[in-house]
Amino acid sequence: MILNTRISFSLCALLAILTPAVIEAVPEKEKKPAKIEGTANPEKFPAKNPDEALLSTITYPAEMKAGVFARQPDILNATAICFDEQNRLYASETHRFDRGIEDNRRNQHWLRDEIALTSTAERLGMYKKHADIKPLSYYTEYSDKIRVLEDTNGDGKADVSKIFADEFNDPLDGTAAGIMAANGKVYYACIPHVWMLEDTNGDLIANKRTSLQEGYGISVSLSGHDLNGFAFGPDGRIYFTLGDRGYNLKTADGRHLYDQYAGAIFRMDPDGSGLEVVHYGLRNPKEIAFDQYGEAFSVDNNADMGDKARIVHIVEGATSGWHRGNQNLRNFRHAIDVNGRHEIPWMEESGWDVKGKNRPAAYLPPTAHLSTGPSGLTYNPGTGLDPKWANNFFICDYRGAKSGVIAFEMKPSGASFALEREETFIQGFLNTDMEFGYDGKVYVSDFTGSWRTYDLGTIFVFENEKETAKPIVAEVRSLFANDIEKLAPEKLASLLGHTDMRVRQRAQFALAKDTTNRPHLLKATDAGNKLVHRLHGLWGLGQLARSLKDLKSAQALAKLTMDSEWRIRSQAAKALGDSFPKEFQSTAAFLLKDKHPNTQLHAAIALGKSKNPQYIPALISLLEKNKDADVYLRHGAIQGLIGIANVDASIKHAKGSSPAVRLGLVIALRRLKSDQLAAFVTDPDPSIAIEAIQAINDDYIEGARSAVARATNLLGKSSTMIDNRILNSIYRMGDEENARRALGIATNSNYPESIRMEALFVLQRWENPPAADPTTGKHRPLTNERSLAKLRPDLTKTLNLLLDSCSGALLAEVIRTTEGFGIEITPATLLTHFANSKNATAIRLAALETLLKNKEDGLRPLLDKTLKDRDREIRAKSFETLATLDPVAAVTHAKTIFATGQIFDKQRAFAALEKLPNAGDLILTKLKDLKNQAPAIHLDILDAAAQRSEPEIKKALVAYEAGLDSSNPFAAYAVTADGGDINQGRSVFYNHGAAQCTRCHKGQKGRKGGVAGPNLQNVGSIHNRTYLVDSIVNPGAHIAPGYGTVSLTLNNDDIVAGTLTKENAKQITLKDLANGESKTYPRSEIKEISQAISTMPPMIGILKKSEIRDLVAYLASLKAPK
Repeated sequence: MILNTRISFSLCALLAILTPAVIEAVPEKEKKPAKIEGTANPEKFPAKNPDEALLSTITYPAEMKAGVFARQPDILNATAICFDEQNRLYASETHRFDRGIEDNRRNQHWLRDEIALTSTAERLGMYKKHADIKPLSYYTEYSDKIRVLEDTNGDGKADVSKIFADEFNDPLDGTAAGIMAANGKVYYACIPHVWMLEDTNGDLIANKRTSLQEGYGISVSLSGHDLNGFAFGPDGRIYFTLGDRGYNLKTADGRHLYDQYAGAIFRMDPDGSGLEVVHYGLRNPKEIAFDQYGEAFSVDNNADMGDKARIVHIVEGATSGWHRGNQNLRNFRHAIDVNGRHEIPWMEESGWDVKGKNRPAAYLPPTAHLSTGPSGLTYNPGTGLDPKWANNFFICDYRGAKSGVIAFEMKPSGASFALEREETFIQGFLNTDMEFGYDGKVYVSDFTGSWRTYDLGTIFVFENEKETAKPIVAEVRSLFANDIEKLAPEKLASLLGHTDMRVRQRAQFALAKDTTNRPHLLKATDAGNKLVHRLHGLWGLGQLARSLKDLKSAQALAKLTMDSEWRIRSQAAKALGDSFPKEFQSTAAFLLKDKHPNTQLHAAIALGKSKNPQYIPALISLLEKNKDADVYLRHGAIQGLIGIANVDASIKHAKGSSPAVRLGLVIALRRLKSDQLAAFVTDPDPSIAIEAIQAINDDYIEGARSAVARATNLLGKSSTMIDNRILNSIYRMGDEENARRALGIATNSNYPESIRMEALFVLQRWENPPAADPTTGKHRPLTNERSLAKLRPDLTKTLNLLLDSCSGALLAEVIRTTEGFGIEITPATLLTHFANSKNATAIRLAALETLLKNKEDGLRPLLDKTLKDRDREIRAKSFETLATLDPVAAVTHAKTIFATGQIFDKQRAFAALEKLPNAGDLILTKLKDLKNQAPAIHLDILDAAAQRSEPEIKKALVAYEAGLDSSNPFAAYAVTADGGDINQGRSVFYNHGAAQCTRCHKGQKGRKGGVAGPNLQNVGSIHNRTYLVDSIVNPGAHIAPGYGTVSLTLNNDDIVAGTLTKENAKQITLKDLANGESKTYPRSEIKEISQAISTMPPMIGILKKSEIRDLVAYLASLKAPK
């Protein structure tokens, strides 16, 4: 039996997370084991019945029973699970998550290098470059693993736990996040490889490793954005997913697959050959699953920007529009020299939304929004569950708290699908993956961590005993245990109509290995058979046609395109496109007029594979008749044009055509990277011109960029995003003509102020462009010659004219631009602008900045006036300037500020004084008298003191720290309770790249945010500032009611569990997980309590103390209306 020496409980978890090189693995006993240490110390369950305590926190269908199949130390940090034919459970375990597998949010020191990476070799080079911060040994200290669990005595619990494969700890290795066992092989997704492992001697230890492909994960991105998988498609190929860490793949047959910034769906043959990208432009798709009709779906995670997680219908050639540049603009804009002027395309243009109003037409929308943190995905195989769950997918919704499994069903909708229903299936633990065993039971992995690795874990098992007692379940188990594929062809043929989808599929695959089995497959397609029976026969014929080039099978498929059932016609068209597209191009063309749009979709894609330009008119006609009504059908026609790839023959149809046709052509030309997109920038239909501008700018189709630069007539006519793309194209062109164009826009009063300001900003950066493109967030450095020397006279003249004619924010931008180019502005003008209290603050500050840089003599006397200005920002900047020009006077004036000034002035004064040589005595005085100073400036005094080198100040700091409460490790953070800035705190809450508060919380009413944590819109009315500080720096100190599940062992040894809703010194109130009823338990009746653990990471090390103070101020401002 397995020893259960670490029985413990935690309610936290981890969010989801070329010739083949053959490696002979070292036997487990000969390896140096990777270091594995737990980092949590959760409360233990009572030894009486730990399983009962675990299960008491979970809800599941009434017709099922629940059990614990395995728990730590026999399963640790499981991210994905699968079963082999002997019903052994394989689990991918991650031990390197956040301790070897990195996240850009916690490594902003390398961001400028990271956004430029194009290969895994470059990523390794980046690690070496920054080895002074994290040495290479850091990445290899722990190892991800594959574990195999087996119940050999049939008691429902694993009694064998063995490491199947180890030493996945190369610096480049990613999270162990995908696994599938089939036919004696284990497929394992671990960036940068897709591995195929084999145990050739039956000891449950892999002794052969084959890298089927290397090159996944060229960047670091965010944690959990890894390789995931796998699933067999009905075509016999293996499908798997990759998050937006990008890929640079050189396949064995010489092809190059590359995307620097996006994730994708891939497929390959079981031996790794024929690797293809199927669907791209994904952020973090977690697994893929096929329904019984052959349609593929994945679930893509949201970007923590207020967008939603998505169900994605996988369609060949489609893009969902995501690229990691959006995340750069959201989280890291300052680190990559992109300022806050530019919005995020993904959000502003609703790329994520099912019905996004401004979404580029090139991006295929998701079919539905479902879940918050999609992780594992699977589909009901047909046996083991109550019939009400038929045709359901199951998604592990990993939230980091209050997670569960959601069942959902899709229904046909045009050429694609829509969500028909959803229902919670299981809830109460932090599930990462769910799979169906061959024994009819449901198995779900519980990571039992949080957003970190705790080296804990559980595998839960759920069973409908009524269903598993049926003979068909035992039959399924026996068929796989005894090698189904060795059965006689006649027997295999009889199984094509089996109730269990896995049996049908494996019988199909076995028959499709030999053309002599064609008659069996053909017979299965008879109209008298059930639809799923017929489909497996069809797919088997498709395999023979594609893999064995069997023309007769293809001919049979062609006949099936005339079938009365649309799913048969659709799948036949798809199979012909994958096998004999040229030979049956006329069949595909005929199906373009099919009565069902899904059949038309697959026929159009198949027709594109014929490469025959004579069918372009038919595809154009499909675009015309569709009239953009069905975006999936439009994609099919476009993909057909892309497949034919004859730009000249396609573009002839633009003249005189409808907007629907022209839009389709624009999207096709975008995918083909054609310079002929330029012609559409001047299209009379603004939506088509906009689509062309998006395509040219965002996909860097440089041969057409000049057309976008000339499209100044569109400025101010659609959206800021389009305006920025036009100005960005002017900027990227970089020649004198476009520099003059930018200058002309800046002087043209017919344009909105924002556009004129952006034109000036473009000129400011003209000669020293940053490497990142501010409109996309991508690393796209400019190398063209970019001199403004010839423009200098006109630039000087124009800026001087603007100085006399502009006002407001535009004038401030003019002053900054003028100063940036070293063009003299008369001191009198600048002094007037600065002194004039009627001017906008931005104008006055811009003037002050220039005056200080030029060291104007008239500035010092003026400061005596502006130090008393009504505008607090002017007062603060005036004092900072005084500290630069006259340190002695600054110290003197500081005393006045500390005596009579406002809190804001005192805070800014300490910041300005901290490095003045003559300010030490003043700072020391305030430090020694800290207890008598306003609490709102305690942090500022301490920060100023920390910057000093005087021994007396250092001694005073030591004394202060010694006086803190030694029993409270967070006592030093008490100074963050008061004095924060609400506006700055709001920015931390919504925009901080590492803290990511909105990932789990909502703040102000009406603004978007996550639901994994409490809604904070009224938190300032509920809790004081001390509580808020504790919740930020030590989240486990206070867990909001409703966000912690606990188990109570009563004095009579009964175990009860529920969501903690209220507690005090005398009693605890729990809400029952099953019926929602609340019950209160006196503490005198409670023997033991398993404490809930917060899933929020402490913000220490993520936020500076000043940022915590600002965040507290913002949270304290969120109050319920009176």
